[in-house]
Amino acid sequence: MKIEDLLEKRERAIYLLTEYLRDSQSSLSLKILSQKLALSRTTLARYIESFDEQARQAKLGLFFQIREEEVSFEKKESLLHADWLAYLCQFSTKYQILLYLFDKEEFAIQALAQHLLISEASLNRQLAALNHLLQDFQISIRNGRLKGSDLQIRYFYYQLFLQTRTLSSIRTYPHFRQIGNYLPLFERFFDTKFNSYQNFQLSLWLGISQRRMRGADVDFSELIQLMKPYIKQKWYQELRAFALTLYQYQPTTVREGEVMSLFAFLVSQSILSPQKIERILAFGGPIREATTWCYQTIREEVGHPLPIYEQILYYLNQLLGKVYFFKGSLEAPIIHEKQYQLISARMLLSTVLENIYQPQHSNLVFQYEEEVANLAGLFDYLSQVQPVVVRIGFISCQSPVIAEPILFQLQKEFERTYAVLIEPFLTSNEYDLLVTDEPVPVEVPCYFFHRRLYASDLLALKKMLANLQKQKEKQAHRRLETSSMFSIERR
Repeated sequence: MKIEDLLEKRERAIYLLTEYLRDSQSSLSLKILSQKLALSRTTLARYIESFDEQARQAKLGLFFQIREEEVSFEKKESLLHADWLAYLCQFSTKYQILLYLFDKEEFAIQALAQHLLISEASLNRQLAALNHLLQDFQISIRNGRLKGSDLQIRYFYYQLFLQTRTLSSIRTYPHFRQIGNYLPLFERFFDTKFNSYQNFQLSLWLGISQRRMRGADVDFSELIQLMKPYIKQKWYQELRAFALTLYQYQPTTVREGEVMSLFAFLVSQSILSPQKIERILAFGGPIREATTWCYQTIREEVGHPLPIYEQILYYLNQLLGKVYFFKGSLEAPIIHEKQYQLISARMLLSTVLENIYQPQHSNLVFQYEEEVANLAGLFDYLSQVQPVVVRIGFISCQSPVIAEPILFQLQKEFERTYAVLIEPFLTSNEYDLLVTDEPVPVEVPCYFFHRRLYASDLLALKKMLANLQKQKEKQAHRRLETSSMFSIERR
């Protein structure tokens, strides 16, 4: 499902027209655009003229012009994409139905038809079309109510408002007015500072959850099944205690699904810091298993030593968390020209679903096109950008019985959280740093330890690694090769 599927004919045409013009360096032929949009030139010209007149009166900040059969547009720099979509959606009957359901939770056909000023027959046609679209999220409208997993219903509204609302606009919305008071509590609990977009994400989810939690027939059965591997974990129990305090519920009356829903959101939407995600991963579970397997597979495909690189690991973990808990998307996937990357990404996610997530996922119909595109984007990143890796050589004059545990300690301490590769010293390799207990006749920075690694040694090495990474980041270079990486067909 795409956001333009909710729009009326004229607004859909205007939205797609704008996308084509945004992606062009000059004006476009009215004839070509009408062919792309499957409209006659007369109809498209009429849509453009009528919409342009309305947009100018509303001072939207988007202007169209047709001159000598060429269409161009101009956009004010201050116009936000969410405001632009919200303007289009105000004409959408489907969007108004969804807002009505969010506010009222249920409707009668006659009352809703009167509210929308349309006939009951037209409303029924709109509901049938809307139900067809909602299949992507595995939810539906039946008997005047939204039916399906409540996690999926919340996720749908989260995706919808994420595209058609801004942080300033939701603060005037009745269900979101008090949410701002919760954000400092979350920052204190997670010991982090959210940026403006993360504040927006969290505000949306909490506001939607507060609205939904008042319902009587909320269905968390599917989520309870997904949460079985996590329910006894220490981090989840800490979150549960925090949620009890936040919502001022008694443990006997709290709806466990509310905490589970919050957990699913936090571990999949790039809200928490990498350090917090690492702590969650330490307790295990399907998402950690999938992240580990995918990362190892990618490391094999890259073709050069790729250590545990925090930025990539975090991106991959959030993507796989989303695949585990949620279905459907309103985002249009980014177009990738490299088809082999899309094929590899699809095969990787299919393997995760079938071999790792399968016990918790009864329906294995593939519905993750956005995640495929995002994973292909990671492949594209790795094919262009050489990750900054600090290579460390280890030398010791002590017996292997003493020296090898020290090497393992270094690898465990740093390779999990830093983009470093630590290995026994080889004269044929180049290193950024040597860790040694004996003088070495090479022109490479050295850190000397005595017999074993003390806590002070580890602290000093952390500082050295941070400085080396900053130096290497300044010298980082893009790889220009276009090798066909990630050919995972053999798996």
